[in-house]
Amino acid sequence: MASTKRNVIYQGNSVISVETLPGYPHPVAIKKPSKRHPSRRILRSLEKEYEMTRTLDAVEGVRKALGQKLFENQPELFLEYIDGETLRDTIARQTLDLRSKLEIGVDLARILGKIHQQDVIHLDLNSKNILIGNGQQAAHIIDFGAASHIDRSGQQKVRPDQLLGTLPYIAPEQTGRINRVVDERSDLYSLGVVLYELVTGQLPFDSKDPLELIHQHIARMPVSPSEISDLPEVISAIILKLLNKNAEDRYQSAAGVQADLEQCLQRLKPEDSIDDFPLAEGDYFRRLVFPQKLYGRESERKELENAYESVCRDTSSIVFVGGYSGIGKTVLVEEIRRPVSEKSGYLIQGKFDQLVTTPYAGISQGLDLLVSQLLTQTETQLAAWRSKILEAVGPNGRVLTDVIPSLELVIGPQPAVPDLSGQEAQNRFNYVFQRFFGAIARSEHPICLFLDDLQWVDPGSLGLLKALFTSPDLAHLLVVGAYRDNEVHADHPLMMLIADLERAGANLKRMTLPKLAEADVEALISDALRRDPGEIRELSRLIYAQTDGNPFFTRQVLRSLEDQGLLAIDTAAGHWRWDMDDLRDLDVTASVVELLVGKLKELPADTQETLKVAACVGSQFDIATLTVVTAGDDDAILDHVREAVTAGLIWERDDRGFFVHDRVQEAAYTLVPIEERDRLHLTIGRHLLQRHRASDHEQDLYRIVDQLNRGLHLVEDEQERMQIARLNLQAAGAAYQASAFETGLAYAQAGIELVGETGWEQRYQLTLALNERAALLANGAGDIPAMEQHSEHVLQCGRDPLDLARIQRLQIEFLLSSKRFDEAIDVGLEALSTLGQEFLSNPDMAFATEKLSELLDRLEREPPDYFSMPRLYDQDPELLAVSEILWPVGNAAFISRPALAPLIYMRCVELSLERQLLPESIPSIIAAVGMYANALLGKIEVAHKYGETAIELASRATLHTDLYAVLQVHGLYNYFWRKPLRETLDLFDRAIQSAHDCGNNEFVSYVSLSWPKHAFYVSIELAQVEERCLRLRTFIDAIHYVTQSRWVNIYVTAVQALRGSSSAQGITWRGTPFDDERDLPDLQRVDDQLGLLFVYCAKAWVATLFGDHDGVEEYSDLSWSFLVAAPSGIEKAMLTFICGLRRARELRKNPYESEIEQDLEEHLGSLERFAGLAPMNFAHKLSLVQAEVHRARGEVLQAMQAYEQASQGARENGYLNEAGLAHALAAEFFQDLGLHQAALHNAEQ
Repeated sequence: MASTKRNVIYQGNSVISVETLPGYPHPVAIKKPSKRHPSRRILRSLEKEYEMTRTLDAVEGVRKALGQKLFENQPELFLEYIDGETLRDTIARQTLDLRSKLEIGVDLARILGKIHQQDVIHLDLNSKNILIGNGQQAAHIIDFGAASHIDRSGQQKVRPDQLLGTLPYIAPEQTGRINRVVDERSDLYSLGVVLYELVTGQLPFDSKDPLELIHQHIARMPVSPSEISDLPEVISAIILKLLNKNAEDRYQSAAGVQADLEQCLQRLKPEDSIDDFPLAEGDYFRRLVFPQKLYGRESERKELENAYESVCRDTSSIVFVGGYSGIGKTVLVEEIRRPVSEKSGYLIQGKFDQLVTTPYAGISQGLDLLVSQLLTQTETQLAAWRSKILEAVGPNGRVLTDVIPSLELVIGPQPAVPDLSGQEAQNRFNYVFQRFFGAIARSEHPICLFLDDLQWVDPGSLGLLKALFTSPDLAHLLVVGAYRDNEVHADHPLMMLIADLERAGANLKRMTLPKLAEADVEALISDALRRDPGEIRELSRLIYAQTDGNPFFTRQVLRSLEDQGLLAIDTAAGHWRWDMDDLRDLDVTASVVELLVGKLKELPADTQETLKVAACVGSQFDIATLTVVTAGDDDAILDHVREAVTAGLIWERDDRGFFVHDRVQEAAYTLVPIEERDRLHLTIGRHLLQRHRASDHEQDLYRIVDQLNRGLHLVEDEQERMQIARLNLQAAGAAYQASAFETGLAYAQAGIELVGETGWEQRYQLTLALNERAALLANGAGDIPAMEQHSEHVLQCGRDPLDLARIQRLQIEFLLSSKRFDEAIDVGLEALSTLGQEFLSNPDMAFATEKLSELLDRLEREPPDYFSMPRLYDQDPELLAVSEILWPVGNAAFISRPALAPLIYMRCVELSLERQLLPESIPSIIAAVGMYANALLGKIEVAHKYGETAIELASRATLHTDLYAVLQVHGLYNYFWRKPLRETLDLFDRAIQSAHDCGNNEFVSYVSLSWPKHAFYVSIELAQVEERCLRLRTFIDAIHYVTQSRWVNIYVTAVQALRGSSSAQGITWRGTPFDDERDLPDLQRVDDQLGLLFVYCAKAWVATLFGDHDGVEEYSDLSWSFLVAAPSGIEKAMLTFICGLRRARELRKNPYESEIEQDLEEHLGSLERFAGLAPMNFAHKLSLVQAEVHRARGEVLQAMQAYEQASQGARENGYLNEAGLAHALAAEFFQDLGLHQAALHNAEQ
């Protein structure tokens, strides 16, 4: 269609040109996107403008839509051309007198009233969307791209990220910051802004800062127009009434505004004065609208606000709100939207669905809303969020984006994360979300997450909530969970979560909403009908008897009476009327569901069918899904949706529909005959599957499989059954990755049911994969019988040793976690034997030492180039299977069969070099071999070299899952023999972070012991050590590692003894974190050799610092007897030092005792060797022992020099306790010589 003339009259997000087109008698305004590739929002706005304008075709004063077409794949709207200018331009010219302004106001109110009568609200009324025609000055309202159909349900609320309209003109409820619906009165507020601008020439609120402008709309009253312009007060009063913050206090109808403006015109005097008159006498809603206020819930609202106030300060809190369906739980929680907004917080919400098992669905929905809000911010603000989140979650961002796909829009695409075992995957998942909430929930912007319908919550979400609210570091997060208490019994998983949180001391509150009192229902009805309580009391009692104080049921009954004409507006009187005799004879339903079913049945049959499908999809649905499943066209489905919107049953936003209440969905679902439901679900699943693409998110996969699984028994075609089985396997795998183990197990078991008893013969690989996955998921879910059952199926039916290996490893890891170390070893050795790897069951240490020496000699002759070797992956399935079993078996042997462990680790190194491939565990194994080189052969330099190689290997991106183990082993046993002990604290910090990243809480607990131990012996500032120890212990306690917590308490108590900050008296520890009478017997009873070594060595050192010679003797002797538990740890060096000092002191008393001399020579020889390797750690220790020996032998000058060297070396290397000890011993030495001044000088150091 060629145009003959084109004149561009507007350019912004869209371009409007005036053109003369063939077939059109008058010039046409053509509107199209300004960009070649417009956003979905722009396209949707054009679609909506055409659709809504066509709906309003009969309304005089609305610009007509003449047609639309696609031109070069761009939509073009053909609109009526109105020769005139915008109202804003008219105002700017300042040519209008008061009468003309009032006439324009009357015209606008009239047009707006007609629009509202068509069940449409504009939502973007402003002076640029109003055209004033040339000549007769007729007003036209244009631009309906933001318009919406009126939602009778009272559910149409705006989210902060979906702020509707032009900011200076929007109503408070359009900001999304308050809990109020958007309806006709929102347009009336915007009309008030337009009229304010019309009569004053300026806007009521004008700020460059969008947030400040929003705050002004919500909280600030504008200056009266009469204070700006010389206006009659009555006009100011009309405008200020329109601009009221509460919709209930505004005009309720455009007709009421029109009537009062017409009164002004009639009363306008030549001098532009108007006598006052009562306003809004003819103003009332033409339909039943319920006030947006709470009834009978003031104390509960206050309790919620207090909970939010507390999280704004410094805590986190979870509040559970119970009550019957429709009792007002959601309405109550939404009342805190305003206080959340006032504190710059974010209120986000999600709900769980009875028909949808998608893991974390409610939490994911809520966080999607947060992402949407973040995306409305500036790029600078978005970059700050991106930085905070990525810093918090480190390499594990993919864990987040798998659950919250939209988060990629903030933090970018995230790399894949390593596969972990069930418990480690769960730990990683929890840790990442703890860190994520720690990053987003801050004092400057607290988070309130509302989770609705927790009676249908999935197990994964419960686990995540438990992890969040047992985390000691979480703050500024309020979670409010609502549930139907009549559907949640004592053994419901939600009740178990609440009990667990209460036992853990979480900041938790519970409230149950009772039914409304009769007086509250009376107040609700009185406000809704705008009649005095006495006038509606009889009606209220009748309704209360029917609804039993349930507010949702009460509203539905009133709407039903309106629909039946039994409750009607009296246009003459301006209020509602009813006939009590008719109402008494009414056959009322027994339940709200029956009432809603009746209402649904009044809809056209096609609309009912669409709602049946929608109910099967879930509480929310997209229009495209309904179109696909019903094989209808978009326009027809949209018509059905709008009919339901008009009936107040659903609400629609952005091509998505939402049932206004669970009871409405339930009612629609009951319309589907029971015998047809499974078939309908199957049909939905099939249609969704046809639309599904491999790149779609897991959430779509879960939805599809959920629908298909409900109709499994109806699927007869074998090919389709196997397709569904594979889909269940996919869903089970996705759930495993998301740590949603119970949900995933159900998918895997559904797949197993589909392959049937003949699966092992006819579908071997699929059956094997399903049973493997089921066993792994059952282990993660803690369902041990199911794990054993599916494991046994694999072990019995597997055809190849490699097919059994994964399950055998699962068995070994399960036995390890159960502390059944010997069983784990036996299972592992048997599995290794079937893979061709034979071991002695219980070798002696001499044999292990001999084999180690041979390996080290071979590696010294032919040094391996680990860094040029490729990673194993699945290039060698046999080596992969062997290596994945060797590592856990070696760990079990380390505890239970010490001589077997080095043989296992050595075998892994040998196989890796033989095949020239690097297994995942090779860095840890290299570090462990290095540790044994030191412990068994005294090869400290080899140990250090192996440890450094292992760290470099593990630090590579492809092998980073092993980093924490390498850092721990190297830091504990190798590093400090060559480098500063203080630097191991950084290694342990890295190890703790790496273990968290990999979900290995057990390793976190072990490394959390290593840091306090080395910090204690390196003698950094003691208060800092104590504070860090307590923080580490808090985490260990939270994950219930009792042994490691007790170990940490040893060093907490030792530090407190040195600081004098507890009841510890030297080496007597009672009433302290580690209590001699409580804890020591426990260590002895369970033969905890490591724990006994830790406590005895710590006490020996404390005794040394306090000069408690008896204590030194007792605890050093005890320590040596347990040193075998950690033969190359720091205790070896400390005991050598402590016993060197002890023997030197004994030499003073017994100078000719040969045994003492022999021990001293041995200790000095060891210290000399240590000092030669790591002088920064050991040279001053050697000097101090030498000083004491010189003192014992009467070698005064040599002693003085050695004391000076010891104190100086200790200070220079940061060993402050040892520097103090050197000065104390020197002071004794000088005191014995009678050199009091020198003694005093040293004592003061």
